[in-house]
Amino acid sequence: MEGRLSMRPPNLRRRLPMLCVCTFFVGGLIEFIMCSSGFYNVTSVNQGKKEAEKQQKGNDFWMRVKARRKAREAQALDTAREDIQLFEDFDGSGDLLVLYEVTVSSDRSSGGVYGEYDVFPRGIGNVLEQLSEEGRSDASFEAHLTRGVWKAEAGGPRTIFPPGAMLMAKIPEEGRKEKWGKLSWALSGVLGASFEGMDPSHDSFAWIKPSVTPDGLMWKGLPYEPTCTENLTPWLAVLPCSDRLGLAAVFMGGESSKIEFAESEFFSLGLSASVTANDEAESRVDMTARLEIQLPPDSSVAQRLLRTRATGRDADFPLCPVFGAENTNIVKAPPRVEAQPVVVDRSLLRDDSSLTGEGYPGRLRAVYLLNVRNRANETAAVTVFDQLPFFLRPLWHSGGRQILNSSGAQALDMDLIAIKQTDHWKQPTVFRVEVALGPGEEWQMRVPVLKSHIHTKSYSYACEKGFDVEAAMYEVRMTDRSYRG
Repeated sequence: MEGRLSMRPPNLRRRLPMLCVCTFFVGGLIEFIMCSSGFYNVTSVNQGKKEAEKQQKGNDFWMRVKARRKAREAQALDTAREDIQLFEDFDGSGDLLVLYEVTVSSDRSSGGVYGEYDVFPRGIGNVLEQLSEEGRSDASFEAHLTRGVWKAEAGGPRTIFPPGAMLMAKIPEEGRKEKWGKLSWALSGVLGASFEGMDPSHDSFAWIKPSVTPDGLMWKGLPYEPTCTENLTPWLAVLPCSDRLGLAAVFMGGESSKIEFAESEFFSLGLSASVTANDEAESRVDMTARLEIQLPPDSSVAQRLLRTRATGRDADFPLCPVFGAENTNIVKAPPRVEAQPVVVDRSLLRDDSSLTGEGYPGRLRAVYLLNVRNRANETAAVTVFDQLPFFLRPLWHSGGRQILNSSGAQALDMDLIAIKQTDHWKQPTVFRVEVALGPGEEWQMRVPVLKSHIHTKSYSYACEKGFDVEAAMYEVRMTDRSYRG
Protein backbone atom coordinates (compact mmCIF):
# COMPACT_ATOMS: atom_id res chain seq x y z
CA MET A 1 0.00 0.00 0.00
CA GLU A 2 2.78 2.44 0.90
CA GLY A 3 4.59 1.61 -2.36
CA ARG A 4 1.49 2.48 -4.40
CA LEU A 5 1.02 5.78 -2.60
CA SER A 6 4.59 6.75 -3.21
CA MET A 7 4.01 6.53 -7.00
CA ARG A 8 1.51 9.48 -7.02
CA PRO A 9 2.75 12.86 -8.28
CA PRO A 10 3.60 14.89 -5.19
CA ASN A 11 1.75 18.07 -6.31
CA LEU A 12 -1.49 16.49 -7.75
CA ARG A 13 -3.82 18.40 -5.46
CA ARG A 14 -2.28 21.67 -6.54
CA ARG A 15 -2.83 20.90 -10.27
CA LEU A 16 -6.52 19.85 -10.01
CA PRO A 17 -7.95 23.42 -9.79
CA MET A 18 -5.88 24.45 -12.80
CA LEU A 19 -7.24 21.50 -14.85
CA CYS A 20 -10.83 22.44 -13.99
CA VAL A 21 -10.25 26.05 -15.05
CA CYS A 22 -8.73 24.95 -18.36
CA THR A 23 -11.65 22.59 -19.05
CA PHE A 24 -14.17 25.34 -18.35
CA PHE A 25 -12.27 27.78 -20.60
CA VAL A 26 -12.10 25.31 -23.52
CA GLY A 27 -15.83 24.50 -23.20
CA GLY A 28 -16.75 28.17 -23.21
CA LEU A 29 -14.57 28.79 -26.26
CA ILE A 30 -16.29 25.96 -28.20
CA GLU A 31 -19.72 27.28 -27.28
CA PHE A 32 -18.70 30.81 -28.41
CA ILE A 33 -17.55 29.45 -31.78
CA MET A 34 -20.80 27.47 -32.28
CA CYS A 35 -22.91 30.51 -31.47
CA SER A 36 -20.86 32.69 -33.81
CA SER A 37 -21.25 30.19 -36.64
CA GLY A 38 -25.08 30.01 -36.21
CA PHE A 39 -25.16 26.35 -35.11
CA TYR A 40 -27.84 26.99 -32.51
CA ASN A 41 -29.92 28.95 -34.96
CA VAL A 42 -29.92 26.00 -37.36
CA THR A 43 -30.88 23.61 -34.56
CA SER A 44 -33.75 25.81 -33.40
CA VAL A 45 -34.99 26.12 -36.98
CA ASN A 46 -34.95 22.33 -37.40
CA GLN A 47 -36.82 21.87 -34.15
CA GLY A 48 -39.36 24.44 -35.27
CA LYS A 49 -39.86 22.60 -38.54
CA LYS A 50 -40.39 19.33 -36.70
CA GLU A 51 -42.95 20.93 -34.38
CA ALA A 52 -44.72 22.45 -37.37
CA GLU A 53 -44.79 19.11 -39.19
CA LYS A 54 -46.11 17.40 -36.09
CA GLN A 55 -48.81 20.01 -35.69
CA GLN A 56 -49.70 19.73 -39.37
CA LYS A 57 -50.01 15.95 -39.05
CA GLY A 58 -52.31 16.44 -36.09
CA ASN A 59 -54.38 18.93 -38.04
CA ASP A 60 -54.55 16.55 -41.00
CA PHE A 61 -55.69 13.74 -38.70
CA TRP A 62 -58.51 15.80 -37.23
CA MET A 63 -59.42 17.06 -40.68
CA ARG A 64 -59.79 13.45 -41.80
CA VAL A 65 -61.87 12.70 -38.73
CA LYS A 66 -64.14 15.66 -39.42
CA ALA A 67 -64.41 14.73 -43.09
CA ARG A 68 -65.34 11.19 -42.15
CA ARG A 69 -67.94 12.46 -39.73
CA LYS A 70 -69.43 14.74 -42.36
CA ALA A 71 -69.47 11.90 -44.87
CA ARG A 72 -71.23 9.65 -42.38
CA GLU A 73 -73.67 12.43 -41.51
CA ALA A 74 -74.48 12.76 -45.21
CA GLN A 75 -75.34 9.06 -45.19
CA ALA A 76 -77.37 7.23 -42.55
CA LEU A 77 -75.51 6.27 -39.41
CA ASP A 78 -75.81 2.74 -38.05
CA THR A 79 -79.18 2.33 -36.39
CA ALA A 80 -79.61 0.30 -33.23
CA ARG A 81 -82.35 -0.50 -30.77
CA GLU A 82 -82.77 -2.52 -27.58
CA ASP A 83 -86.01 -4.25 -26.60
CA ILE A 84 -87.31 -6.54 -23.88
CA GLN A 85 -90.63 -8.38 -24.11
CA LEU A 86 -92.14 -9.83 -20.95
CA PHE A 87 -94.57 -12.76 -21.24
CA GLU A 88 -96.26 -13.26 -17.86
CA ASP A 89 -97.88 -16.60 -16.99
CA PHE A 90 -97.50 -17.72 -20.60
CA ASP A 91 -97.96 -21.43 -19.81
CA GLY A 92 -100.17 -21.28 -16.71
CA SER A 93 -97.29 -21.86 -14.27
CA GLY A 94 -96.86 -18.21 -13.32
CA ASP A 95 -93.36 -18.10 -14.80
CA LEU A 96 -92.08 -15.09 -16.69
CA LEU A 97 -90.67 -15.55 -20.18
CA VAL A 98 -88.16 -12.80 -21.04
CA LEU A 99 -87.12 -12.08 -24.62
CA TYR A 100 -84.19 -9.64 -24.94
CA GLU A 101 -83.12 -8.42 -28.38
CA VAL A 102 -80.56 -5.97 -29.73
CA THR A 103 -80.83 -5.07 -33.41
CA VAL A 104 -78.15 -3.15 -35.33
CA SER A 105 -78.36 -2.16 -39.01
CA SER A 106 -75.98 -0.39 -41.37
CA ASP A 107 -75.95 0.69 -45.00
CA ARG A 108 -72.67 -0.08 -46.72
CA SER A 109 -70.98 0.76 -50.00
CA SER A 110 -69.53 -2.03 -52.13
CA GLY A 111 -65.88 -2.52 -51.28
CA GLY A 112 -66.17 -0.32 -48.18
CA VAL A 113 -63.85 -0.75 -45.24
CA TYR A 114 -65.68 -2.83 -42.65
CA GLY A 115 -63.55 -1.37 -39.87
CA GLU A 116 -65.36 1.96 -40.36
CA TYR A 117 -68.63 0.72 -38.87
CA ASP A 118 -70.10 3.08 -36.34
CA VAL A 119 -71.91 0.59 -34.09
CA PHE A 120 -72.15 -2.63 -36.10
CA PRO A 121 -69.60 -5.18 -34.76
CA ARG A 122 -66.62 -5.30 -37.08
CA GLY A 123 -66.14 -9.05 -36.57
CA ILE A 124 -69.69 -9.84 -37.66
CA GLY A 125 -69.23 -7.49 -40.62
CA ASN A 126 -66.10 -9.36 -41.67
CA VAL A 127 -68.00 -12.67 -41.53
CA LEU A 128 -70.77 -11.28 -43.73
CA GLU A 129 -68.16 -9.89 -46.11
CA GLN A 130 -66.69 -13.37 -46.57
CA LEU A 131 -70.10 -15.00 -47.06
CA SER A 132 -71.45 -12.44 -49.54
CA GLU A 133 -68.35 -11.67 -51.60
CA GLU A 134 -68.00 -8.19 -50.10
CA GLY A 135 -71.71 -7.43 -50.21
CA ARG A 136 -72.24 -8.28 -53.88
CA SER A 137 -74.72 -11.08 -53.09
CA ASP A 138 -77.23 -11.89 -50.37
CA ALA A 139 -76.15 -14.04 -47.43
CA SER A 140 -77.31 -14.71 -43.88
CA PHE A 141 -76.74 -16.95 -40.88
CA GLU A 142 -78.52 -17.75 -37.63
CA ALA A 143 -76.93 -19.55 -34.67
CA HIS A 144 -78.50 -20.66 -31.39
CA LEU A 145 -77.42 -22.30 -28.15
CA THR A 146 -80.30 -23.66 -26.07
CA ARG A 147 -80.68 -25.46 -22.77
CA GLY A 148 -83.97 -27.01 -21.70
CA VAL A 149 -87.01 -28.32 -23.57
CA TRP A 150 -89.84 -26.04 -24.64
CA LYS A 151 -93.47 -27.08 -24.26
CA ALA A 152 -94.67 -26.85 -27.85
CA GLU A 153 -98.35 -26.84 -26.90
CA ALA A 154 -97.84 -23.60 -24.94
CA GLY A 155 -96.86 -21.70 -28.07
CA GLY A 156 -94.01 -19.21 -28.07
CA PRO A 157 -93.03 -15.70 -29.13
CA ARG A 158 -90.72 -16.92 -31.89
CA THR A 159 -89.42 -20.16 -33.29
CA ILE A 160 -88.15 -22.17 -30.33
CA PHE A 161 -84.98 -24.07 -31.10
CA PRO A 162 -84.15 -27.51 -29.66
CA PRO A 163 -81.50 -28.15 -27.00
CA GLY A 164 -77.88 -27.90 -28.03
CA ALA A 165 -76.32 -25.90 -30.85
CA MET A 166 -78.08 -25.05 -34.10
CA LEU A 167 -76.64 -23.25 -37.13
CA MET A 168 -78.47 -22.19 -40.29
CA ALA A 169 -77.01 -20.23 -43.18
CA LYS A 170 -78.07 -19.00 -46.61
CA ILE A 171 -74.84 -18.85 -48.62
CA PRO A 172 -74.24 -18.37 -52.37
CA GLU A 173 -73.68 -21.71 -54.08
CA GLU A 174 -70.13 -20.94 -55.24
CA GLY A 175 -67.69 -22.01 -52.53
CA ARG A 176 -70.55 -22.89 -50.19
CA LYS A 177 -68.73 -25.69 -48.37
CA GLU A 178 -65.63 -23.59 -47.66
CA LYS A 179 -67.72 -20.62 -46.52
CA TRP A 180 -69.73 -22.85 -44.20
CA GLY A 181 -66.49 -24.06 -42.62
CA LYS A 182 -65.22 -20.51 -42.11
CA LEU A 183 -68.56 -19.51 -40.61
CA SER A 184 -68.51 -22.38 -38.11
CA TRP A 185 -64.98 -21.46 -37.03
CA ALA A 186 -65.91 -17.79 -36.63
CA LEU A 187 -68.95 -18.60 -34.49
CA SER A 188 -66.86 -20.84 -32.25
CA GLY A 189 -65.36 -17.64 -30.84
CA VAL A 190 -68.67 -15.79 -30.52
CA LEU A 191 -71.04 -18.36 -29.02
CA GLY A 192 -69.40 -21.71 -28.31
CA ALA A 193 -66.23 -23.56 -29.26
CA SER A 194 -68.14 -26.63 -30.44
CA PHE A 195 -69.49 -24.79 -33.49
CA GLU A 196 -66.20 -25.51 -35.21
CA GLY A 197 -67.14 -29.19 -34.99
CA MET A 198 -69.67 -28.47 -37.75
CA ASP A 199 -66.84 -27.89 -40.24
CA PRO A 200 -67.14 -30.73 -42.81
CA SER A 201 -63.36 -30.78 -43.31
CA HIS A 202 -62.84 -32.45 -39.91
CA ASP A 203 -61.65 -36.03 -40.27
CA SER A 204 -62.72 -37.08 -36.78
CA PHE A 205 -66.18 -35.51 -37.20
CA ALA A 206 -66.65 -36.43 -40.86
CA TRP A 207 -70.17 -37.73 -40.28
CA ILE A 208 -71.34 -34.28 -39.07
CA LYS A 209 -72.55 -32.88 -42.39
CA PRO A 210 -74.85 -29.89 -42.92
CA SER A 211 -78.15 -30.54 -44.68
CA VAL A 212 -79.23 -28.36 -47.60
CA THR A 213 -82.82 -27.54 -48.49
CA PRO A 214 -83.87 -27.14 -52.16
CA ASP A 215 -83.75 -23.34 -51.84
CA GLY A 216 -80.15 -23.43 -50.56
CA LEU A 217 -80.62 -23.14 -46.79
CA MET A 218 -77.85 -25.03 -44.94
CA TRP A 219 -78.42 -26.20 -41.38
CA LYS A 220 -76.86 -28.44 -38.78
CA GLY A 221 -77.38 -29.20 -35.09
CA LEU A 222 -75.29 -30.56 -32.23
CA PRO A 223 -77.80 -31.87 -29.68
CA TYR A 224 -75.15 -32.77 -27.09
CA GLU A 225 -73.61 -29.26 -27.00
CA PRO A 226 -73.94 -27.99 -23.39
CA THR A 227 -75.17 -24.43 -22.93
CA CYS A 228 -74.17 -22.46 -19.85
CA THR A 229 -73.88 -18.87 -18.68
CA GLU A 230 -70.21 -19.04 -19.68
CA ASN A 231 -71.43 -18.60 -23.26
CA LEU A 232 -72.70 -15.16 -22.24
CA THR A 233 -69.18 -13.71 -22.06
CA PRO A 234 -68.36 -13.82 -25.81
CA TRP A 235 -71.99 -13.12 -26.73
CA LEU A 236 -71.99 -9.89 -24.71
CA ALA A 237 -69.02 -8.66 -26.75
CA VAL A 238 -71.27 -8.02 -29.77
CA LEU A 239 -73.59 -5.73 -27.76
CA PRO A 240 -72.73 -2.02 -28.09
CA CYS A 241 -72.68 -1.48 -24.30
CA SER A 242 -72.25 -5.09 -23.16
CA ASP A 243 -74.11 -5.58 -19.85
CA ARG A 244 -72.89 -2.34 -18.29
CA LEU A 245 -75.49 0.11 -19.63
CA GLY A 246 -79.04 0.05 -20.89
CA LEU A 247 -81.62 -2.67 -20.41
CA ALA A 248 -78.85 -5.25 -20.52
CA ALA A 249 -77.54 -3.83 -17.23
CA VAL A 250 -81.00 -4.20 -15.68
CA PHE A 251 -81.45 -7.69 -17.09
CA MET A 252 -77.98 -9.22 -16.86
CA GLY A 253 -75.98 -6.96 -14.55
CA GLY A 254 -74.60 -8.51 -11.36
CA GLU A 255 -73.55 -11.99 -10.35
CA SER A 256 -77.01 -12.80 -8.96
CA SER A 257 -78.46 -12.55 -12.47
CA LYS A 258 -75.93 -15.02 -13.82
CA ILE A 259 -76.79 -17.47 -11.04
CA GLU A 260 -80.50 -17.25 -11.85
CA PHE A 261 -79.71 -17.76 -15.52
CA ALA A 262 -77.81 -20.93 -14.65
CA GLU A 263 -80.74 -22.21 -12.56
CA SER A 264 -83.45 -21.45 -15.14
CA GLU A 265 -85.40 -24.25 -16.83
CA PHE A 266 -85.09 -22.73 -20.29
CA PHE A 267 -82.18 -20.61 -21.53
CA SER A 268 -81.41 -19.74 -25.15
CA LEU A 269 -78.76 -17.53 -26.79
CA GLY A 270 -79.03 -16.49 -30.42
CA LEU A 271 -77.15 -14.48 -32.99
CA SER A 272 -78.33 -13.79 -36.54
CA ALA A 273 -76.94 -11.54 -39.26
CA SER A 274 -77.66 -10.89 -42.91
CA VAL A 275 -76.45 -8.82 -45.83
CA THR A 276 -78.80 -7.69 -48.59
CA ALA A 277 -77.38 -6.38 -51.84
CA ASN A 278 -79.56 -3.43 -52.90
CA ASP A 279 -77.65 -2.80 -56.14
CA GLU A 280 -74.13 -3.14 -57.46
CA ALA A 281 -72.73 -0.46 -55.15
CA GLU A 282 -74.87 -0.58 -52.01
CA SER A 283 -75.77 -3.24 -49.46
CA ARG A 284 -77.46 -3.38 -46.08
CA VAL A 285 -76.31 -5.45 -43.13
CA ASP A 286 -78.43 -6.38 -40.11
CA MET A 287 -77.58 -8.17 -36.89
CA THR A 288 -79.81 -9.38 -34.05
CA ALA A 289 -78.51 -10.69 -30.74
CA ARG A 290 -81.17 -12.55 -28.80
CA LEU A 291 -81.48 -13.97 -25.30
CA GLU A 292 -84.53 -15.87 -24.11
CA ILE A 293 -85.03 -17.19 -20.61
CA GLN A 294 -87.79 -18.59 -18.42
CA LEU A 295 -87.79 -17.23 -14.83
CA PRO A 296 -89.92 -18.15 -11.80
CA PRO A 297 -92.21 -15.37 -10.48
CA ASP A 298 -90.16 -14.93 -7.27
CA SER A 299 -86.94 -14.39 -9.22
CA SER A 300 -85.13 -11.15 -8.36
CA VAL A 301 -84.40 -10.61 -12.06
CA ALA A 302 -88.08 -11.05 -12.95
CA GLN A 303 -89.18 -8.63 -10.22
CA ARG A 304 -86.56 -6.08 -11.28
CA LEU A 305 -87.72 -6.21 -14.89
CA LEU A 306 -91.39 -5.87 -13.95
CA ARG A 307 -90.55 -2.95 -11.66
CA THR A 308 -88.58 -1.25 -14.42
CA ARG A 309 -91.48 -1.76 -16.81
CA ALA A 310 -93.94 -0.26 -14.29
CA THR A 311 -91.86 2.90 -13.83
CA GLY A 312 -91.76 3.61 -17.56
CA ARG A 313 -88.96 5.07 -19.61
CA ASP A 314 -87.84 7.35 -16.80
CA ALA A 315 -86.65 4.38 -14.81
CA ASP A 316 -83.48 4.88 -12.83
CA PHE A 317 -81.02 2.89 -14.92
CA PRO A 318 -78.10 4.08 -17.06
CA LEU A 319 -79.11 4.36 -20.70
CA CYS A 320 -76.77 3.10 -23.37
CA PRO A 321 -75.91 6.19 -25.48
CA VAL A 322 -75.93 4.09 -28.65
CA PHE A 323 -79.67 3.43 -28.33
CA GLY A 324 -80.98 6.43 -26.43
CA ALA A 325 -84.34 6.57 -24.71
CA GLU A 326 -86.31 6.51 -27.97
CA ASN A 327 -84.83 3.14 -29.01
CA THR A 328 -84.91 1.48 -25.59
CA ASN A 329 -88.20 -0.26 -24.80
CA ILE A 330 -89.47 -2.80 -22.30
CA VAL A 331 -93.02 -3.95 -22.93
CA LYS A 332 -95.50 -6.51 -21.71
CA ALA A 333 -96.58 -9.00 -24.33
CA PRO A 334 -99.88 -10.93 -24.33
CA PRO A 335 -99.69 -13.69 -21.71
CA ARG A 336 -100.88 -16.29 -24.17
CA VAL A 337 -99.22 -16.71 -27.52
CA GLU A 338 -101.08 -18.49 -30.28
CA ALA A 339 -99.42 -21.75 -31.23
CA GLN A 340 -98.47 -22.50 -34.81
CA PRO A 341 -101.29 -23.97 -36.94
CA VAL A 342 -99.23 -27.04 -37.92
CA VAL A 343 -97.59 -29.25 -35.30
CA VAL A 344 -94.72 -31.54 -36.32
CA ASP A 345 -93.40 -34.18 -33.90
CA ARG A 346 -90.51 -36.54 -34.59
CA SER A 347 -89.16 -39.19 -32.24
CA LEU A 348 -87.24 -42.45 -32.09
CA LEU A 349 -89.05 -45.13 -30.10
CA ARG A 350 -88.22 -48.63 -28.97
CA ASP A 351 -88.99 -51.38 -31.44
CA ASP A 352 -92.63 -52.44 -31.62
CA SER A 353 -92.78 -56.15 -32.45
CA SER A 354 -96.34 -55.78 -33.75
CA LEU A 355 -94.97 -53.81 -36.69
CA THR A 356 -92.23 -56.19 -37.74
CA GLY A 357 -93.82 -59.48 -36.76
CA GLU A 358 -90.81 -60.45 -34.67
CA GLY A 359 -89.27 -59.03 -31.53
CA TYR A 360 -85.79 -57.53 -31.38
CA PRO A 361 -83.85 -56.23 -28.41
CA GLY A 362 -84.13 -52.48 -27.93
CA ARG A 363 -80.42 -52.10 -28.53
CA LEU A 364 -80.81 -53.42 -32.11
CA ARG A 365 -84.10 -52.00 -33.35
CA ALA A 366 -86.05 -48.77 -33.02
CA VAL A 367 -88.96 -47.04 -34.77
CA TYR A 368 -88.75 -43.67 -36.47
CA LEU A 369 -92.03 -41.87 -35.82
CA LEU A 370 -93.07 -38.70 -37.66
CA ASN A 371 -96.40 -37.09 -36.82
CA VAL A 372 -97.84 -34.03 -38.60
CA ARG A 373 -101.10 -32.40 -37.50
CA ASN A 374 -102.86 -29.52 -39.27
CA ARG A 375 -104.99 -27.45 -36.88
CA ALA A 376 -105.74 -24.72 -39.43
CA ASN A 377 -108.91 -24.25 -41.45
CA GLU A 378 -107.06 -24.49 -44.75
CA THR A 379 -104.78 -26.89 -46.57
CA ALA A 380 -101.11 -26.88 -45.55
CA ALA A 381 -98.15 -28.27 -47.49
CA VAL A 382 -95.50 -29.56 -45.07
CA THR A 383 -91.92 -30.54 -45.89
CA VAL A 384 -89.76 -32.21 -43.24
CA PHE A 385 -85.95 -32.27 -43.64
CA ASP A 386 -84.14 -34.80 -41.49
CA GLN A 387 -80.97 -36.87 -41.22
CA LEU A 388 -79.85 -39.81 -39.10
CA PRO A 389 -76.25 -40.76 -38.25
CA PHE A 390 -74.66 -43.67 -40.09
CA PHE A 391 -75.29 -46.13 -37.24
CA LEU A 392 -79.09 -45.60 -37.44
CA ARG A 393 -80.35 -47.13 -40.69
CA PRO A 394 -84.03 -46.63 -41.65
CA LEU A 395 -85.46 -49.78 -43.23
CA TRP A 396 -87.50 -48.02 -45.89
CA HIS A 397 -88.40 -51.17 -47.81
CA SER A 398 -89.25 -53.43 -44.87
CA GLY A 399 -92.73 -54.70 -44.11
CA GLY A 400 -93.03 -52.52 -41.04
CA ARG A 401 -93.17 -49.16 -42.79
CA GLN A 402 -96.62 -47.57 -42.88
CA ILE A 403 -98.47 -44.28 -42.77
CA LEU A 404 -101.60 -43.45 -40.81
CA ASN A 405 -104.06 -40.71 -41.68
CA SER A 406 -107.78 -40.08 -41.52
CA SER A 407 -108.43 -42.91 -43.99
CA GLY A 408 -106.56 -45.46 -41.85
CA ALA A 409 -103.24 -47.26 -42.02
CA GLN A 410 -101.67 -48.03 -45.37
CA ALA A 411 -98.31 -48.80 -46.93
CA LEU A 412 -95.83 -45.95 -47.14
CA ASP A 413 -95.71 -44.27 -50.53
CA MET A 414 -92.01 -43.88 -51.28
CA ASP A 415 -92.78 -41.15 -53.82
CA LEU A 416 -93.28 -38.84 -50.83
CA ILE A 417 -89.66 -39.28 -49.72
CA ALA A 418 -86.37 -38.16 -51.27
CA ILE A 419 -83.47 -40.14 -49.77
CA LYS A 420 -79.69 -39.93 -49.83
CA GLN A 421 -78.49 -43.21 -48.34
CA THR A 422 -75.67 -43.64 -45.85
CA ASP A 423 -72.37 -45.32 -46.72
CA HIS A 424 -72.64 -47.30 -43.43
CA TRP A 425 -69.34 -45.79 -42.30
CA LYS A 426 -69.54 -42.03 -41.78
CA GLN A 427 -72.03 -40.40 -44.15
CA PRO A 428 -75.49 -39.81 -42.59
CA THR A 429 -78.82 -40.76 -44.13
CA VAL A 430 -80.41 -37.55 -45.44
CA PHE A 431 -84.07 -37.54 -46.44
CA ARG A 432 -86.96 -35.20 -47.15
CA VAL A 433 -90.68 -35.94 -46.65
CA GLU A 434 -93.39 -33.89 -48.37
CA VAL A 435 -97.07 -34.18 -47.50
CA ALA A 436 -100.21 -32.06 -47.99
CA LEU A 437 -102.83 -31.99 -45.22
CA GLY A 438 -106.38 -30.70 -45.36
CA PRO A 439 -108.04 -28.79 -42.50
CA GLY A 440 -107.93 -30.83 -39.28
CA GLU A 441 -106.05 -33.76 -40.84
CA GLU A 442 -103.29 -35.73 -39.14
CA TRP A 443 -100.56 -37.75 -40.88
CA GLN A 444 -98.18 -40.23 -39.27
CA MET A 445 -95.23 -42.23 -40.61
CA ARG A 446 -93.58 -45.18 -38.86
CA VAL A 447 -90.36 -46.74 -40.20
CA PRO A 448 -88.25 -49.44 -38.48
CA VAL A 449 -84.66 -48.41 -37.77
CA LEU A 450 -81.69 -50.76 -37.44
CA LYS A 451 -79.08 -49.80 -34.86
CA SER A 452 -75.63 -50.71 -36.14
CA HIS A 453 -72.60 -51.17 -33.93
CA ILE A 454 -70.20 -48.23 -34.06
CA HIS A 455 -66.91 -49.28 -35.59
CA THR A 456 -63.92 -49.51 -33.31
CA LYS A 457 -62.18 -46.85 -35.38
CA SER A 458 -65.07 -44.49 -34.72
CA TYR A 459 -64.97 -44.61 -30.92
CA SER A 460 -62.89 -41.42 -30.82
CA TYR A 461 -65.88 -39.28 -31.73
CA ALA A 462 -68.76 -41.40 -30.40
CA CYS A 463 -70.58 -40.55 -27.21
CA GLU A 464 -69.65 -42.89 -24.37
CA LYS A 465 -73.11 -43.07 -22.76
CA GLY A 466 -75.45 -42.82 -25.71
CA PHE A 467 -76.10 -40.43 -28.53
CA ASP A 468 -78.74 -37.75 -29.04
CA VAL A 469 -80.10 -37.33 -32.55
CA GLU A 470 -80.29 -33.74 -33.74
CA ALA A 471 -83.61 -32.06 -34.38
CA ALA A 472 -85.32 -32.05 -37.76
CA MET A 473 -86.39 -28.97 -39.69
CA TYR A 474 -89.79 -28.48 -41.27
CA GLU A 475 -91.35 -25.93 -43.59
CA VAL A 476 -95.05 -25.09 -43.75
CA ARG A 477 -96.60 -23.38 -46.77
CA MET A 478 -100.15 -22.06 -46.63
CA THR A 479 -102.18 -19.65 -48.75
CA ASP A 480 -100.97 -16.39 -47.22
CA ARG A 481 -98.02 -17.42 -45.07
CA SER A 482 -95.06 -19.75 -44.79
CA TYR A 483 -92.70 -20.47 -41.92
CA ARG A 484 -90.00 -22.85 -40.73
CA GLY A 485 -89.64 -24.64 -37.43
